[in-house]
Amino acid sequence: MIELLKIIKGPLLNLLKLPRQFSFLQRTVGTILSTLVTDCDGLKIWPNLLLDLLEISKEQTIPAFTSLEKVCEDAAFKIVDYPETFNPFLESILTLLQ
Repeated sequence: MIELLKIIKGPLLNLLKLPRQFSFLQRTVGTILSTLVTDCDGLKIWPNLLLDLLEISKEQTIPAFTSLEKVCEDAAFKIVDYPETFNPFLESILTLLQ
């Protein structure tokens, strides 16, 4: 799984930066990321996922924010099990809100 994630990680994030006409692919990316976190212990093998999505979201890409929202909603109980991932993410969100 780790090797597969290394291969697909970059392309998945890049899909979120594509123009709006690719929204069907971007929704699929959100589903894939959510599934990775909920079913495959994805935060263990991609601890920066939430921060990566948040960083792309800062570039005004709605698909990245939508994917972030989907992961947080679908995997809320998994996310809090990883304080090394959750705490920096939470700090970044709080900083954005100030």
